[in-house]
Amino acid sequence: MIRNNIGIMLLMGVALLFVACQAPPEAPTTTTPIEPPTTPVETPQEEVQGVTVNGDAIPAERIQEVQQQLGQFTGQQISAEQATQYLIEELLLLQEAQRRNLVPSQTEVETAIQNQLAMQEVSLEEFQETLQPGEYENIIAEQTNQLSIQALQQDVTPQPTEEQIAEVYEENQELFADISEEEAREQIIQFLSQAQSQEALAELLEELFANADIQ
Repeated sequence: MIRNNIGIMLLMGVALLFVACQAPPEAPTTTTPIEPPTTPVETPQEEVQGVTVNGDAIPAERIQEVQQQLGQFTGQQISAEQATQYLIEELLLLQEAQRRNLVPSQTEVETAIQNQLAMQEVSLEEFQETLQPGEYENIIAEQTNQLSIQALQQDVTPQPTEEQIAEVYEENQELFADISEEEAREQIIQFLSQAQSQEALAELLEELFANADIQ
C-alpha cells in the first residue's frame, strides 16, 4: 500500500502540471485538497501502439500502464490516445529539461522521496523493505522526472513585476479589504507565479510539439 501511494504521488505530480496548463488559475483562495478516488476504473480494451518522440521510444506497455493509473486517479475512463498524449508531453518536457541541464542529482531525488515518506511517517528503510527488486530504481526514475519538469517550469516562468502585484491588489479589494498590499504580497506573488507558469509551460509545450519528430 505504501509503495502504491508513493507511485501515484509521483505520477500525479507530473500529471497535474499538464492539467494546470489547460485552465486559467482562480483568484487567490484557500481550498481543500481533493483526495484521489480509490475505486479502480476498468479500462476498455483497445489496440495500443507505441510511439517515438525525437528518437526516444514510448512502448505500448507504458501507455497501457499510464492509461490505467490515470483512470484510477480521475475516476474516469482514459483512452489510449489521452494516455499517449500525456506521455508525449512528459517526454518532450523531460528532453527539454535535460537540454537545459535541469535534471536533479540522485541525492536531491532521494531527499525528495524521504520528505514524501515523512508525511506518511515512514522511514526510507521501512519503505525499501516493502519493495520488490527493481522497484526502488523505478521510483527514483519517476521522482527524477517529476523534479526535472518542476525545475523546467520554474526556469521558464517570469518573475511577477511590481506593476502586476499592485494591479492584482487594486483589482481584488474585496479579497484584501483588511490587508495591506505588503501583507498580501506573498499571496499575490504565488497567484501570479501560478498563472504565469501555466501560460509559460503551455507555450513551451506548443513550441516543443511544433519542432518534435513524433512517429
